[in-house]
Amino acid sequence: MSNYTLKPYQSTNYVWLFFGIFFLVVTIGTVYVLAVLVPEDANLPKSTYAIVLLFLAITGYSFFKVKQQNGLSKINLTTEGLTYNDTNKSVLWKNISDLYLFSTGKVLGLANNLAYRTSENEPFTHISAMQYDIDGLEKIQEFYINPRVTEVLGMLNNGKTVTFHYIPLSNSLKQSFNISESQFLNIKTESILLNNKEITVTNKTYALTELSVIGLNNSGDYQLKTQAGEVILEFNRMNLMSAEVFRNVINQLVK
Repeated sequence: MSNYTLKPYQSTNYVWLFFGIFFLVVTIGTVYVLAVLVPEDANLPKSTYAIVLLFLAITGYSFFKVKQQNGLSKINLTTEGLTYNDTNKSVLWKNISDLYLFSTGKVLGLANNLAYRTSENEPFTHISAMQYDIDGLEKIQEFYINPRVTEVLGMLNNGKTVTFHYIPLSNSLKQSFNISESQFLNIKTESILLNNKEITVTNKTYALTELSVIGLNNSGDYQLKTQAGEVILEFNRMNLMSAEVFRNVINQLVK
């Protein structure tokens, strides 16, 4: 797989720049009308000044977003990991324990945000399709899967326990109505514990020899079942972190 560079999404920048210039012109025009054309003894409603302040606030916020977008670093993706151009900070794919996909805005069901961390004790690093193009988010997932699957299988072969994190259905439904990124990044999760002999989901443990390979249910979600037909877990890419890694690892262990 060839290297790939995520570049800041300039279209978003142009939108904020347009808003900033537009409301700056509107604000200047409004202030000019109030200061020059409106008689001094005119009894203007207080809401007039509130509107001017609102225009100023929108102008300031728009230019702040332009500055913020201009400050975003290019992110270089290689087969080893990702590197931020501005700081040279690098993260190896194999060390990312949680790759979290979620959807904000009105595009439900489409992962337009991605966050990752190398430990559950550290905060997520967030990458949004509002900052970078959505194809870049897909590229991150493509680069990530194989190195992390290899790392997890090695950990299991060495007798270690690997933890995956998933969002229970009740929290997943609440998540659909979250509107801020911080709410998504602080969503409560439950743990799946996996070692080379067994898996524990919602405090119930199953031997790997009991499991079937992960397939699809009637809704198109992934489904982990026992060979006897008991459904252990149903999940998709947005309610199980590193879902494709989990699916690949389980299928390699039980086939």
